[in-house]
Amino acid sequence: LMIRPKEDFKTLVMDEDLNEMITRYKTHISNGESLLEKLTENNYSNVRGIHKMKRKIKKDLEFLSETLQSNNMKKEHLLCSNLHFYKAVLQEAVNLPECEAVFETFLYNTSDNCQKRLTVDVVSHKGHQWTKVIARNPVALHQIYKEGDTFGRRSIMDQATSYIEAAAQNLYLYNPPKVVFSFVNGVPEEMKVFLERFGILVEGKVISVEDVSTSDASTDSDGSDDVNF
Repeated sequence: LMIRPKEDFKTLVMDEDLNEMITRYKTHISNGESLLEKLTENNYSNVRGIHKMKRKIKKDLEFLSETLQSNNMKKEHLLCSNLHFYKAVLQEAVNLPECEAVFETFLYNTSDNCQKRLTVDVVSHKGHQWTKVIARNPVALHQIYKEGDTFGRRSIMDQATSYIEAAAQNLYLYNPPKVVFSFVNGVPEEMKVFLERFGILVEGKVISVEDVSTSDASTDSDGSDDVNF
């Protein structure tokens, strides 16, 4: 019986990890290229912001491709990629009636009279509805919400407030657009209740605290490249 030296086992494990990382990178890039093809093949010329989405996808793909070719791959690169998020935004735009724009920017004034910009993921229903798309997994969302009850919750509250304030100042036919937060991978129950207090309509499968606690926290999560929880 031949016993492998410890160094051989270590090398074998490193090779397996490298091969797995390469496979994940190639799958991620392939999915991004398919999304880009879908945008090119279908006629979305009537939707404002589609060209902006294409540029964002190409930028993400270029970074991943360069990292793969230079053999400088890291798990964090995949975790920070927004390709899943862009796919979710496009799916939302396709499903919602009378979609007018994606990644539309609106100006608004804060309570202390500072002018800010808000980028709305999807504008639909002829402008009557603004939808924020959240593609993060429920475990990551739960962790953010529970982060010391300070930074995490403040981040959520700030984003909710921004949407409500911006909608109130950008009326459509004399009414503020309805604000919807769409959680494509599910939303923790506590977070749903928290957001609804602001008058935000929350969509997505509701995940109980027990289900969140027993889920895998290492699952990849994606969010907008703007400020997102």
